[in-house]
Amino acid sequence: MHIVLKNFYDKCILLSIINAVMTLENPDYCSLHSWDGDNYSTNDWEGTRATVSFYKDSCVAACRDENSERLTFFKEAEDYLKGAPEHIYALANNEAFQYLLENISNKTAPLITSAFWILDDVLYSADTLGDIMENGMHILKDQLLADTDRILEKYVEDYEMSSTQIEFAKYLFDLKMKSADHPIRIKEKDFSNIFGQSQDYDEGIESLKEIGIIIL
Repeated sequence: MHIVLKNFYDKCILLSIINAVMTLENPDYCSLHSWDGDNYSTNDWEGTRATVSFYKDSCVAACRDENSERLTFFKEAEDYLKGAPEHIYALANNEAFQYLLENISNKTAPLITSAFWILDDVLYSADTLGDIMENGMHILKDQLLADTDRILEKYVEDYEMSSTQIEFAKYLFDLKMKSADHPIRIKEKDFSNIFGQSQDYDEGIESLKEIGIIIL
């Protein structure tokens, strides 16, 4: 399946920015989208979570759906990467799998229900597309398949975003796309002028910092 890795990455950033802007108003949103270095994690609050680890021209994603029938038996996480090159196995073991660890029979191990990797703008999996979508990949469907306009349209509605929040999210995303490799710095004074000074911004500020947007 053809998936342009940069577009996938950019849409993960876009959703994270939208979520961070909303976290400025509701700190509980911070768990929906987060970054730790080059590792992007998302949680839908309905039992599905995933982590995508990016590295150069590739990425690997591990997903767990608590509603999946695959959790009725244990399968080694690496088995979901059958056929992947060695560096994808290494990236998964060192990064993505570390965010999905559980205690299984007195042993700490990654517990997942699907996985895929993207290499040279092609998505691969040991499963069929239908199987991975049904067993966790659906949480990344928008980031993989929707265009940025559709993502904005959907999440503006889902979050009930105000016009101020929409414009601020677009502004931050444009800045990020123009300065992808450098931190973006926003003065606290300008920041508070947008949303007022009575809000508890801590979680939102941290969420923005995770994607390289620094409030001074």
